[in-house]
Amino acid sequence: MSLCFWRGTTSKGRILPVGKSASPPTVAASEYASCINDGRSRRFGYPPPLLTFSNGAYSAWCLGNDEVVISIEQFDCDGLDPNQPCDCLNGGCVFATTYNTSGVFPSLAACQSGCAKNSNCTGECVDPAEIAALAQALNTLQSKFCH
Repeated sequence: MSLCFWRGTTSKGRILPVGKSASPPTVAASEYASCINDGRSRRFGYPPPLLTFSNGAYSAWCLGNDEVVISIEQFDCDGLDPNQPCDCLNGGCVFATTYNTSGVFPSLAACQSGCAKNSNCTGECVDPAEIAALAQALNTLQSKFCH
Protein backbone atom coordinates (compact mmCIF):
# COMPACT_ATOMS: atom_id res chain seq x y z
CA MET A 1 0.00 0.00 0.00
CA SER A 2 1.29 3.46 -0.88
CA LEU A 3 2.42 5.93 1.73
CA CYS A 4 0.70 9.26 1.17
CA PHE A 5 0.60 12.75 2.48
CA TRP A 6 -2.90 13.88 3.44
CA ARG A 7 -4.54 17.31 3.53
CA GLY A 8 -7.37 18.34 5.82
CA THR A 9 -9.47 21.45 5.29
CA THR A 10 -11.09 22.96 8.35
CA SER A 11 -14.27 24.93 8.92
CA LYS A 12 -12.05 28.00 9.42
CA GLY A 13 -10.48 27.53 5.97
CA ARG A 14 -7.14 26.25 7.21
CA ILE A 15 -5.44 23.65 5.02
CA LEU A 16 -3.47 21.22 7.17
CA PRO A 17 -1.01 18.88 5.38
CA VAL A 18 -0.04 15.77 7.35
CA GLY A 19 1.90 12.65 6.53
CA LYS A 20 3.18 10.22 5.68
CA SER A 21 0.95 7.17 6.11
CA ALA A 22 -1.09 4.54 4.28
CA SER A 23 -4.12 5.35 6.45
CA PRO A 24 -5.90 8.70 6.68
CA PRO A 25 -5.30 11.01 9.64
CA THR A 26 -7.91 11.39 12.35
CA VAL A 27 -9.24 14.02 14.71
CA ALA A 28 -8.57 12.90 18.26
CA ALA A 29 -7.78 14.15 21.74
CA SER A 30 -4.39 15.81 21.58
CA GLU A 31 -1.41 14.12 23.17
CA TYR A 32 0.81 17.10 22.33
CA ALA A 33 1.74 19.40 25.21
CA SER A 34 1.94 22.42 22.89
CA CYS A 35 -1.74 21.98 21.94
CA ILE A 36 -2.89 21.40 25.49
CA ASN A 37 -0.86 24.35 26.82
CA ASP A 38 -2.58 26.60 24.25
CA GLY A 39 -6.00 25.41 25.46
CA ARG A 40 -6.61 23.26 22.36
CA SER A 41 -7.56 19.74 23.34
CA ARG A 42 -7.85 18.15 19.89
CA ARG A 43 -5.46 17.39 17.06
CA PHE A 44 -5.74 16.45 13.39
CA GLY A 45 -3.17 13.90 12.30
CA TYR A 46 -1.31 11.12 14.03
CA PRO A 47 -0.16 10.40 17.61
CA PRO A 48 3.33 11.49 18.77
CA PRO A 49 6.12 11.82 17.97
CA LEU A 50 5.73 15.08 16.07
CA LEU A 51 7.40 14.83 12.66
CA THR A 52 8.05 17.60 10.16
CA PHE A 53 8.46 17.14 6.40
CA SER A 54 10.22 19.25 3.79
CA ASN A 55 6.92 20.00 2.00
CA GLY A 56 5.52 21.81 5.06
CA ALA A 57 3.53 18.87 6.38
CA TYR A 58 3.55 17.76 10.01
CA SER A 59 2.42 14.54 11.62
CA ALA A 60 -0.28 16.51 13.49
CA TRP A 61 -1.86 19.97 13.85
CA CYS A 62 -3.61 21.47 16.87
CA LEU A 63 -7.29 22.25 16.25
CA GLY A 64 -9.20 25.15 17.72
CA ASN A 65 -11.97 24.00 20.05
CA ASP A 66 -14.60 25.31 17.61
CA GLU A 67 -12.77 24.05 14.49
CA VAL A 68 -13.99 21.06 12.47
CA VAL A 69 -12.15 19.15 9.73
CA ILE A 70 -14.62 19.17 6.85
CA SER A 71 -12.61 17.26 4.22
CA ILE A 72 -9.57 15.00 3.95
CA GLU A 73 -7.77 14.15 0.71
CA GLN A 74 -4.61 12.32 -0.32
CA PHE A 75 -1.74 13.93 -2.17
CA ASP A 76 1.79 12.95 -3.13
CA CYS A 77 1.62 9.18 -2.70
CA ASP A 78 5.23 8.03 -2.97
CA GLY A 79 5.69 10.90 -5.41
CA LEU A 80 2.69 9.84 -7.50
CA ASP A 81 -0.64 11.56 -7.98
CA PRO A 82 -3.29 9.55 -6.06
CA ASN A 83 -5.89 10.60 -8.64
CA GLN A 84 -4.33 8.59 -11.44
CA PRO A 85 -5.76 5.19 -12.52
CA CYS A 86 -4.94 2.10 -10.46
CA ASP A 87 -5.44 -1.65 -10.65
CA CYS A 88 -5.91 -4.32 -8.02
CA LEU A 89 -3.00 -6.77 -8.20
CA ASN A 90 -2.69 -9.69 -5.81
CA GLY A 91 -5.07 -8.00 -3.39
CA GLY A 92 -3.17 -4.68 -3.36
CA CYS A 93 -3.40 -1.46 -5.35
CA VAL A 94 -0.79 -0.46 -7.91
CA PHE A 95 -0.75 2.54 -10.19
CA ALA A 96 -1.57 1.58 -13.78
CA THR A 97 1.74 3.05 -14.91
CA THR A 98 3.65 0.53 -12.77
CA TYR A 99 2.98 -2.39 -15.14
CA ASN A 100 1.25 -0.51 -17.98
CA THR A 101 -2.11 -2.05 -17.03
CA SER A 102 -5.59 -0.82 -17.83
CA GLY A 103 -6.29 1.27 -14.72
CA VAL A 104 -9.68 -0.19 -13.82
CA PHE A 105 -10.04 2.13 -10.81
CA PRO A 106 -9.96 5.90 -11.46
CA SER A 107 -7.93 6.71 -8.32
CA LEU A 108 -5.96 5.20 -5.46
CA ALA A 109 -8.86 5.79 -3.03
CA ALA A 110 -11.31 3.97 -5.32
CA CYS A 111 -8.89 1.08 -5.66
CA GLN A 112 -8.30 0.86 -1.91
CA SER A 113 -12.03 0.69 -1.23
CA GLY A 114 -12.61 -1.96 -3.93
CA CYS A 115 -9.52 -4.08 -3.49
CA ALA A 116 -8.67 -4.98 0.09
CA LYS A 117 -5.73 -7.28 0.82
CA ASN A 118 -6.71 -10.94 1.16
CA SER A 119 -10.13 -10.30 -0.32
CA ASN A 120 -11.74 -11.92 -3.30
CA CYS A 121 -11.64 -9.76 -6.38
CA THR A 122 -15.01 -8.74 -7.78
CA GLY A 123 -14.13 -8.91 -11.47
CA GLU A 124 -12.17 -5.65 -11.30
CA CYS A 125 -8.80 -7.16 -10.41
CA VAL A 126 -5.90 -7.77 -12.77
CA ASP A 127 -4.31 -11.20 -12.52
CA PRO A 128 -0.48 -11.33 -12.87
CA ALA A 129 -0.78 -13.94 -15.66
CA GLU A 130 -3.15 -11.59 -17.47
CA ILE A 131 -0.61 -8.79 -17.18
CA ALA A 132 2.10 -11.00 -18.67
CA ALA A 133 -0.19 -12.06 -21.52
CA LEU A 134 -1.14 -8.46 -22.22
CA ALA A 135 2.49 -7.37 -22.20
CA GLN A 136 3.41 -10.14 -24.64
CA ALA A 137 0.49 -9.27 -26.93
CA LEU A 138 1.47 -5.61 -26.84
CA ASN A 139 5.06 -6.42 -27.74
CA THR A 140 3.86 -8.57 -30.64
CA LEU A 141 1.61 -5.79 -31.93
CA GLN A 142 4.31 -3.16 -31.55
CA SER A 143 6.86 -5.23 -33.45
CA LYS A 144 4.33 -5.96 -36.18
CA PHE A 145 2.87 -2.45 -36.66
CA CYS A 146 5.45 -0.02 -35.26
CA HIS A 147 8.53 0.17 -37.43
